[in-house]
Amino acid sequence: MKNLLLVFHILLIFSIVGCVAKPKGVYVGEKKDGERHGQGTVTYADGKKYEGQFSKGRKHGEGTQTWSDGRKYVGKWEKSKRNGLGIMTYKDGSMFDGEWKRNKPFNGKGVFIKGPDRMEGEWKNGKVEGYGKMSNSSSKKWYKSYEGEFKKGKFYGQGKMTAKKKSDDMARSPRLAKLKGLTFIGEFKNG
Repeated sequence: MKNLLLVFHILLIFSIVGCVAKPKGVYVGEKKDGERHGQGTVTYADGKKYEGQFSKGRKHGEGTQTWSDGRKYVGKWEKSKRNGLGIMTYKDGSMFDGEWKRNKPFNGKGVFIKGPDRMEGEWKNGKVEGYGKMSNSSSKKWYKSYEGEFKKGKFYGQGKMTAKKKSDDMARSPRLAKLKGLTFIGEFKNG
């Protein structure tokens, strides 16, 4: 009789809190109607791990996801996408703190680093907006750095720009004629 009660209790526990191995990872947590629902943890074969809330089989609510490459997101999820307030950090020091929409940074502050290049600033509607700093040493762009105002992801208003080329080449650059509202700080020769 004791063995029968033990088996009954184990089956009852796994009907409420389950452990399910699927191609979508190993899940341990609450279930409803056979789906991930409530609090749980899923571990994927690639090393990714999510701990948090689920609804109807999807990440939904507060949760933390870590990746094997060092990325970590702590915040709101909606239908398995980063949506709402959250913080994403990266192994290289990049980070975004603010509102996410459909897995993308939307409104907030961030620092993004790619090799020696760095972008730091405020985001609005998914683009850099307001004050920001950018270093651009590895790309083919003609400027090395910019610090100042951005609008819709582009230089706008007051700012300081440092060029990669010699200042006398910059003075003759047709690109400067296209720039409006920017101040170039540098040395001009021959006029």
